[in-house]
Amino acid sequence: MRPAKIAGGPPDVTVWDTHYIPPNKAFSVYRDALCSIYMPWSARTDSAPDFHGRFETTAVEGGTISRSRCSPMVCIRTPAEVARSDDECFYVLYVLSGYHACEQNGCRNSAGPGQIIIVDSGQPCRVETGGPYDIICVTVPKVHLRGINNLEDKLANALVTGGPPAMPLLSCANFVSKHLMTSSRTELSALYDAWVSLLPLAGGCFDDEDKERLTASQNNSLLSAMQDYVSHNIADPELSARKAASQFGISVRYVHKLFSCCGTTFNAYVCAARLDNIRKDLLCPSWDKRHVSDLAYRWGFNDLSTFNRSFKRRFGCAPTKFRARRD
Repeated sequence: MRPAKIAGGPPDVTVWDTHYIPPNKAFSVYRDALCSIYMPWSARTDSAPDFHGRFETTAVEGGTISRSRCSPMVCIRTPAEVARSDDECFYVLYVLSGYHACEQNGCRNSAGPGQIIIVDSGQPCRVETGGPYDIICVTVPKVHLRGINNLEDKLANALVTGGPPAMPLLSCANFVSKHLMTSSRTELSALYDAWVSLLPLAGGCFDDEDKERLTASQNNSLLSAMQDYVSHNIADPELSARKAASQFGISVRYVHKLFSCCGTTFNAYVCAARLDNIRKDLLCPSWDKRHVSDLAYRWGFNDLSTFNRSFKRRFGCAPTKFRARRD
């Protein structure tokens, strides 16, 4: 199963797929890929020779974001395999379909669709997956979480299912699952930073004093993730603070608070982004045959009078005059 770069996706996305491997070798090759992408594991399956597996993985600064789909299997990380690994990390697994059961840290937890389970690479464990199995896995090196007390006790085999502290991380995970193959390197890095920042909160690592101290950092990460959400949905005329709040599991009031911290409002930020896109179209000769109203509708405006007023206020003239002045 030779890794292949995927065209049209973000930089450095590598795909491994057993579809191109003889059935009698598919599982052993997939197991080797698993150890190559992550760390040493012992694995077995009852699905051979009908086993199928696929990885899509991309490196971000300090970690990796992957999507894995495979037939049911059992993976064990033994004390000897733990000892052979130089670096330790947390595997943060967001389940899209199937289930992921883990025995670690003295207990057994099982995550289903829409839930997150966290595996500590520094402790022995047994993992069982059931299909059709499909997950997003984000690798978070422990050095990124340095200084947080009781990290292993709180996060090893932790199950994240919902509730106010967990909703931002779950929403971030859902967004990553939809846009992994279409996001730019910068967008993925911002989403990864938000994921790392929100992980200890979702895992219950902080007391009230810690939460107050970390609020600014978490707000910055959440704001960055929300700006990426706006960028991906800017053409949606129904894009609103309420829709963004629902996407990230927070209140509309909190959305407005995040944008007020950088001197704007949600609606003003969306309007400015739309106007910037229309300005670029007006400067591009390939769009000359399109009416200005078409460009306004293309980028999410559904009221032309509001669009014309906003454009003139931002750029000092009507959009038709702006286009004429280009030459």
